[in-house]
Amino acid sequence: GARGPRAPGATAGAGSAAANEIDNTVAAYTTTSGGPDEHVESSAGSISLSATDSSRVTGIAGTVAVALGLKNAGSGATVAVAVGLSVVINEIGHNGWHTIEAYIDAADVTAADDVSVIAGSTATILALAAGGSASVAGSKGVSGVTGAFEVAGVVTSNTIAQTISARITGGSVVEATAGTAR
Repeated sequence: GARGPRAPGATAGAGSAAANEIDNTVAAYTTTSGGPDEHVESSAGSISLSATDSSRVTGIAGTVAVALGLKNAGSGATVAVAVGLSVVINEIGHNGWHTIEAYIDAADVTAADDVSVIAGSTATILALAAGGSASVAGSKGVSGVTGAFEVAGVVTSNTIAQTISARITGGSVVEATAGTAR
């Protein structure tokens, strides 16, 4: 039988991925417990309810693919193919329940100075994805096609989805005798 020309070559592939997810609740609150004493009081200072989220996510992925296709003699094609891919996915609040809240609910609060209810976030994400590929094809043969093909790709996806709330609800009575309520 007849036999076709051989096509020596090389292929290489490499990949890496990093995935990080945070879903959390940060809360500062006062609420009635249903007992006879439903009052929070500071006779000489301020009352402050503060909830702050400082989540930090770092995702790093890197990859390199190298292919070397060489032919020493003869005819026919020589091919080298290299593919590299890096993926980083970071999510704060992906499932929809990353909540930061400060509240007074159905309670009486009295302070000689200020009453404050504060909620905030300083959440941060750092993503670094690096990818590289290299391919070399060569032939010392009499005839034939020599080709090299390479692809490198990086993908990053970063999401921060939070519910941030500072509130006074439920018929609460809040007094700041010599200060402000905020």
